[in-house]
Amino acid sequence: MGDAEHWRIEAADVKLLTQEVLGRGSYGVVCKGIFCGIVVAVKCPHLRFGVETMPRLADFCNELRVLRRLRHPNLVSTHGAIVDVENAHILIVLEFVQGTTLNNFITTAGSSDGPGNLARFQVMLG
Repeated sequence: MGDAEHWRIEAADVKLLTQEVLGRGSYGVVCKGIFCGIVVAVKCPHLRFGVETMPRLADFCNELRVLRRLRHPNLVSTHGAIVDVENAHILIVLEFVQGTTLNNFITTAGSSDGPGNLARFQVMLG
């Protein structure tokens, strides 16, 4: 499916920089990586695929299909995904965006050099 829809990326084409963690959460870990000579963000979800996770895996593939086609200046672009059969993982390769996290941006209220409340609200609305 990933090959036909052009979202599957070979693991050998991405150098994962595991020592450069960009973020962590209940979903997984995001690390820096290099793909085709450019810096990317690689989302490494905790979800492993198997018989018990097949319904969630199908939802995940549908989401990836949609994300791969979305193009908007306010959205991070999805390059594709690495299907790691050996470890039963799917890693998502995303555009790397330099700057602060969304959480830091929203919570910098009162900062003289930070964005105003209107800007924060506009970001939250999309």
